[in-house]
Amino acid sequence: MSAVESAGRLDRPNASHIARQYLERLSALDDRAWRVVDKAPGNYQYLGLLATLFPKARLIHCRRDLRDVAVSCWMTDFRYLNWTNDFRHIASHFGDYRRIMEHWRSVLPVPMLEVDYESTVADLEGTARRLIDWCGLAWQESCLNFHERRHPVRTASVNQVRKPIYRNSVGRWKNYEEAPRRPVRTLIGAAELAARRT
Repeated sequence: MSAVESAGRLDRPNASHIARQYLERLSALDDRAWRVVDKAPGNYQYLGLLATLFPKARLIHCRRDLRDVAVSCWMTDFRYLNWTNDFRHIASHFGDYRRIMEHWRSVLPVPMLEVDYESTVADLEGTARRLIDWCGLAWQESCLNFHERRHPVRTASVNQVRKPIYRNSVGRWKNYEEAPRRPVRTLIGAAELAARRT
C-alpha cells in the first residue's frame, strides 16, 4: 500500500502514535530545543499529513521568485533532489508546487505564515520579528547575527548561512536571461510561466 493510500486510513490513535515516534526521534537528537524547524524543500507536499500529525504546528511557507529558484536549483549539486538535474523537470516541479500550495491554502486546518525571500532580504529584522512572533518565541537580537553562530550546518546553503544577509541573489536570474546555452533560457521562461499560472 502506498503512502497516499495509507493516509486515507490514518485514524487519530495511529496519527498520535506516528507523531509521538517522530517527536521521540527529535528529542534523541537534542532534547533542549524549544522549537524544531524542518526546512526540506519537498515538505509542501505533506502539509495535510503534517497538520494531521501536529495540529498545533505553525507552518511557514517561504516563497521566492521562481526564476531565481530555477537558476539556483540548476547550479547547485543537490545530492538527493534528482528533479534539479534537468531543466524540464525543474519547470514541471514548479507547476506542481504552485498547484499544491493553492490547494493547501484553501483546505489546511492549521494556520500558515507566508514569507517572501525578497522581503526578508530587504527587511531582515522586520521579517525575523514576524517569524519569531509566529513561533511563539521571545525576540533576541542574536537572531540578526545568525552568521556568527558556529553550530553544524549540513545543507547545500552552508556557505550562505555563514555570511550576513546579502542582496545579490535577488534577481540573479537576469544574469542568465540572455545566456548562450538554450537550457538555461528555457528554464527561466518555464519558471516564469509556472509563476503566472497561479
